[in-house]
This record gives sequence, structure tokens and C-alpha cells, in this order.
Amino acid sequence: MGNVCASVDKHDTARELDTSPQHTEKQPSGEVYTAIDDADFQTIGSEPTTPNSAGEDKSFAYHSVASSAYVLPHHAAEGSRLNLQHYLLRQLFGGPNYKGPPEGFFRKEGLKVLDVGCGTGIWLAEMNRDFPGPDYYGVDLTTTTWAQTFQDASGTGKIHLLEGNVMQRLPFEDNTFDYVHQQYLVLGLPEAAWPGVIAELCRVLKPGGYLDIVELDGIPVWQGPKGDAAQKFQNSLKAIMGARGFNIHIAASLGRLVSQNGGYEHVRQLRRTAPLGWDGNIGELFLWDFKKGMGNLGPLAAPALGMTVDQWDGMLEETGENYTSSKVFYNNFRVCARKRLSPSA
Repeated sequence: MGNVCASVDKHDTARELDTSPQHTEKQPSGEVYTAIDDADFQTIGSEPTTPNSAGEDKSFAYHSVASSAYVLPHHAAEGSRLNLQHYLLRQLFGGPNYKGPPEGFFRKEGLKVLDVGCGTGIWLAEMNRDFPGPDYYGVDLTTTTWAQTFQDASGTGKIHLLEGNVMQRLPFEDNTFDYVHQQYLVLGLPEAAWPGVIAELCRVLKPGGYLDIVELDGIPVWQGPKGDAAQKFQNSLKAIMGARGFNIHIAASLGRLVSQNGGYEHVRQLRRTAPLGWDGNIGELFLWDFKKGMGNLGPLAAPALGMTVDQWDGMLEETGENYTSSKVFYNNFRVCARKRLSPSA
């Protein structure tokens, strides 16, 4: 089982990680965009291909958990954005909702599957629909009404929601889960917390269990000129997040951090490129996701920059136009690994 992420298609950049000391923490060579067939994007099912937030409650509420570092809100409009984001990422990585285990893995009896930072619960609900056998557990800072809705709708009694913080100790015993999934927590985990988080995920995995982390690299790749508004936005985001201890470029180093933990083997890192505002329907939706997500950051970011929220939104609008005209893309990384059957020597 040497190739944990065996299902790599032509759009993936995949590599077995070199853990030797001389290997530097750089992104995979070849900062090039790899197109996704727009026709393929339409096959994701019955999900809407045009976002619609009409009538949603946009009143801002942030996590009140004292130990939380998460900077985005948890109102209804944000829940809708996260659901769309789920479908975009599923399509970006070629589906299905997982990578790593061999075919037929989720059809085994008695499996336990964990989603860390489960948000709306949509990943749990779809996995439960496709593979009803395992017991599914979702952990987040708060068990949202969104996730509870998916839990109730499943009707299986196999989706379990708990409150917990992965930066502390998760509410599970050692060696509990066969598969652990975590996605898009770059704005929830400070850089210094990542090694401990990777160790905590290893703790709750069974020996031989699979890890699957999907993360965004927050540094855009430009294929054309960068305007003043986009430069200001990029500098502002790095400064604000850096002041809070976040590294928005951490995704490119996650494979290395997993390897350095010592508890994992067969570490594989895949890179997929997401267009913003161009390359058809998927680019338009990724841009919508970007503007809505960063717009939700406005109430925290704008005051720190001496701006109003309207000025922040205006900067985002200009940035989006620049992204489209300059064919900007963001790298997304997926790290798959397997917990060692016995502790590393």
C-alpha cells in the first residue's frame, strides 16, 4: 500500500515527499494552471450552479469560544457559502469526497470516520449517503443548526456531532478512527498550532488509519499584471492574519509537517489549481466564494486597516476584476497519509 493517494488524474500534481534535511519547503515546481473541463463541473449533481443568497440572514455572529482562533462568522449566508465551497472542492479534486483509502474501504463493517471542523455537516451527510455503513463523527467549536439539520435528515442515526477544539484535546480516546478528514482551516489555525494539530489527528487515528487534509494556499498566482487594489488587498490580508499568528501560505508546507510528525507513512501531497473569475463556470463560482468569504472577514479586517466595511468591499470588488483579467489562480493542496502500524523508531 505504498501509494496512498493512488487515484490521481491528469489535473493533479502529486509527489511522494522527500523528508531529507536538504529538502526545502517550497511549492511543487511549475506554477502553472491546469484546466478543469467545465462540462465535468456540471456533473456534480443537483446542486445549484449559481449561488443564491436571497433572503438569508446576514447578521454577523462569531464563535464565542475563548480558545477559538477562527476569524470567519457562522451566520446563515456563511453556511450557504461553505456548502457551495464543498461542491467546488469536490469537483476540483475530481470527486468523490475522499482520497487515500483503497476502493471498497468505506464498505467495511464497524468503521469510524471523523470530520474535524465539520461546519455545516455537508461532508458527513454525503459520506453517510454514499457509504451508510460507518459511524460518522463531526467535531466543531459549536454544533451548528446546519449540521444538526443534515444529521436529522440522514435518518440513519449514524452521524454524531460533538463540540471540540482540535488545538486542544479532541473528545475521543486514542486510536478511535479509521479515517480522519479536515478541510480549509487556514483561517482557523495559527501557524504555531499546526504541528500539534497534526499530532492530535494522529492520536485519534487507529494504527493503519488514513489522514486526509485539504487546504488552501492563500497566496494567489498571477498570469497578468497586478493592480493597486489587488496588491493592497494581498498585503493587508497577510498583515492582518500575520498579526494573529496565521500563515496563509501554510498549505504548501503541510505535507512536510505531516512527514515530520513521525507517526505517519506514505505521505502524499497533491496540488490542484482553482481559477478565480475565468475559465468558465467553475472560475466564476470560485470568485464568488472568494469575494463572499473575504467580505465576511470585513467587519474584523476593515477597522484594523482604518477602513470602513464598504471600503473593504470596494477593494474586494476591484481585486476580483483584476483576478479575472489577469487569470489568477489559487493552489489547493491535499495531503493524504496513513498512520504507522507501529511507532516510528
